[in-house]
Amino acid sequence: MLPVSPYVNKQLSGCSVAVRVASSGCRRVNGVFCPTGRVFANTEDTCCLLGMRRRALIFQPVVQLKEDTDFVHRIPKEQWWLKLRPLMKILAKYKTSYDVSDSGQLEHIVRNRPKESEGAAI
Repeated sequence: MLPVSPYVNKQLSGCSVAVRVASSGCRRVNGVFCPTGRVFANTEDTCCLLGMRRRALIFQPVVQLKEDTDFVHRIPKEQWWLKLRPLMKILAKYKTSYDVSDSGQLEHIVRNRPKESEGAAI
């Protein structure tokens, strides 16, 4: 079996996402279209964005995104990626001091090692 290049995997996942968006769009349009020719798109899920949440692609209504956004500073209210920065520094072996919330005193512990018997030494 030949290995699949990452480029092909990205193409396949892009096609998968495109099919999902098209099928969801068709379902949403058919749901709000009336036989008289009018469109009643008055529910909150008629305008959605496709995004990832915890390893899953979901359609999230724009109304919910409005609640999660700080429009004054133009950033999301929860910046989850900032929690990963100390972990990335540790994994990169970055030389810095890490803040520890629990401060305490270190004690020197002396552990007496048992003496080796003369029969075990070769």
